[in-house]
Amino acid sequence: MKSKIRKAIEYWQNIKIFNISPDSIHQVYEIASTDEPAIINFTEGTFIFNKTIFLGSKKYICGLGIDKTQLILEKNSNCHLFSNLKDKKVSELFFSDFVVEGNIWDQKKPTDFTGLVFSNAFYLKNCVTVIFENIATNNIRQTGLHFSSCSDILIEKFNAKNLGWSGISTSGTDNIRAINFNIINSGLDVIHSGIHLDGGIGAYLSGTVDQCVGNGIMIDSAFAAMRNVFIKANVSNSKRGVSLSGAVKNALEDVYITGKYFKNREVGVMVSNSDHVFINECLILENIQYGILLQGRQGGRYTTVVNCDLSKNGTDIAEHHASCDNYFLVDGYTAKAKIPPNSQIKNVSVQKKEDVTVEEISYKGVCHLCGYEGIFLKKHQFMREGFRCPDCSSSIRHRAQAAAIINCFPNFNVHSISQLIDKILPLNLNIYEPGIVGPLQKYFSHLSYYKRSYFWLDIPTGELKNGIQCQNLEKLTFKNDLFDLLITSDIFEHIRHPWVAFKEVFRVLKHGGYHIFTIPVQLPLNKKTVYRVNTDGEEDVFLLEPRYHIAGDGDKSLVYTEFGEDIIQELKYIGFEVEVLQFDPSIKEIAPLITFKTRKPLNA
Repeated sequence: MKSKIRKAIEYWQNIKIFNISPDSIHQVYEIASTDEPAIINFTEGTFIFNKTIFLGSKKYICGLGIDKTQLILEKNSNCHLFSNLKDKKVSELFFSDFVVEGNIWDQKKPTDFTGLVFSNAFYLKNCVTVIFENIATNNIRQTGLHFSSCSDILIEKFNAKNLGWSGISTSGTDNIRAINFNIINSGLDVIHSGIHLDGGIGAYLSGTVDQCVGNGIMIDSAFAAMRNVFIKANVSNSKRGVSLSGAVKNALEDVYITGKYFKNREVGVMVSNSDHVFINECLILENIQYGILLQGRQGGRYTTVVNCDLSKNGTDIAEHHASCDNYFLVDGYTAKAKIPPNSQIKNVSVQKKEDVTVEEISYKGVCHLCGYEGIFLKKHQFMREGFRCPDCSSSIRHRAQAAAIINCFPNFNVHSISQLIDKILPLNLNIYEPGIVGPLQKYFSHLSYYKRSYFWLDIPTGELKNGIQCQNLEKLTFKNDLFDLLITSDIFEHIRHPWVAFKEVFRVLKHGGYHIFTIPVQLPLNKKTVYRVNTDGEEDVFLLEPRYHIAGDGDKSLVYTEFGEDIIQELKYIGFEVEVLQFDPSIKEIAPLITFKTRKPLNA
């Protein structure tokens, strides 16, 4: 039994176990429809069904593997394989280790059927807590997995091919996670998408879509508002790689996109009538019409594109219709790049890559995150954001921060965070990192004592939003002397009262605990800290022209403070021991790079 599923059902009482062979499949219909906890084990073999299996709560349905257990929807059965009574709320459904074959073109819409959806592998409505592990759905007339008004869905290791509609689709479904999916040859019936999510709060997608007649991944808000979406995918040979298609009446916002989108017939990434989209570290290549297209009656607004490689697209970036207030911090465009007139594009090079001399600046070293050893090329206008690792894509400032963290554990004799994790695992350290993006999270996120947070103005501090706690660094809800290590990356310049926040960090650190942080400064430091905004009252009063950086959620974040050399003395006044670590003073190009290492003394 799969570990996640075992943990989910371990508290079920009076579980009945049924072993089903091809000769006894008639039992399944009655067993599955009750609300009594049951494990239904399909043995090795082929099982043919000609009507829908209706599900009650607390059911675990499993096979022996997608290569051993095959569930077939009989020709002309014209129904779903699994569903639930649509007016009844059902909870705790688990599926693993079998394949569903649908006989795609031998399933017809019944003449007396008035609904739109009639032949899916799984059609679930009003369901809470559903887990799929190692499931395949092939040759399905409509969709492999469809969810309507559901919540808390986990799909892990899902394969689907030859689909009339989609591999995964939803309407009004919250908190869905699809990890390690592979969807091939979808949208065969009236141009549908490989994955189609319509309305809901919270979605995480990580996998591959190839050869879709429609959009590889489509996110829209026709059914309801859609918010808080994370997409990390490889999408190719489809109409569009990712299509964000907001409805005018319902918001589509707060979307993070990374991954590879290439050789699509129209667009790599399209943002239409959508707000606050963050496109980061994407390869967007060889899309016939556009690499990135922003369009729509309400346009694409507050979209941020950073650290992306766009090349060999018909047009790399275009803004149409009402699109505005978008920010593009991308260099290395090819000669084909066409920058729209009157756009907000900043710091963009339109030279051919072979003409960009910045690439010639390099150094040889070690990545203190993943352990890569070799050459690092600058490839960025700003040193701190350049010299990215060829293996993990981390910038040099993040690698310098990783080196500072390793510096806190000199006895372990390691050179990368990936090595350090194995050493510190038995220590059960309490580690806290405010922020929702950043390369360190990849390594720390599986540690049981690692916490993340973000500051949302509309969420009470201490409460969760999509699994991440809301915290205000000026007024943390954590108890005293809690954390062994606290990490912040270019955050304190955006805090309204930074010294109050530093005092809060001091309070929640254990005696002997470290705060490793970066702020956007390098050597030589200015002598005095500059305050750009007067924050003495409730309202901000600008002392200098407003300056903004890109926040972790892709929005603009106001710069309140430009720190100078006096930060060292101020931190000492609070009580910290302070070190300013120079990453590598022996290499001229990166010698100015620094990270701050502060410690709460043992006797504080």
